[in-house]
Amino acid sequence: MSEKKESSKFGLVRTIMAILALGESGQLDNFFMKQVKAFKKDIAKIEHNLETVKMTFNNERDDLKEEIEDANLSLEHSYAEIDPEEINSNEKQKEFAVRYWRNIEAKERAIDQLEERLENLTDENKDSIKGFKSQIKAIEARINKIG
Repeated sequence: MSEKKESSKFGLVRTIMAILALGESGQLDNFFMKQVKAFKKDIAKIEHNLETVKMTFNNERDDLKEEIEDANLSLEHSYAEIDPEEINSNEKQKEFAVRYWRNIEAKERAIDQLEERLENLTDENKDSIKGFKSQIKAIEARINKIG
């Protein structure tokens, strides 16, 4: 923008016109600077929340994996949990078989439920991360449009 000399014969008029022109530009610059600064704060908050979500997910995922590991170990032990006294006759074997397989099936269901929780947790985490990144991208687009 080139400055042009005002043609008014009154110095005060020229001064006021210069101040108004500079003032309007200065006000716009100030407004947009504040907007960009606010947007950058918003991005920083979103990035902080994103890191918190990632950390929370990692902790919950690790806890669930440990639970799954323990449940698998418990299942393996269940296959070996046979008291010889409970299978020393045909009648006892029939009764024991029902309890034995019911116990194993319950442990298998527990493992399935834990694995499903882990899968759901992972999907929810991916969705959250995608949402945060989308918010950041939208704000960055606004900053780029301004700047």
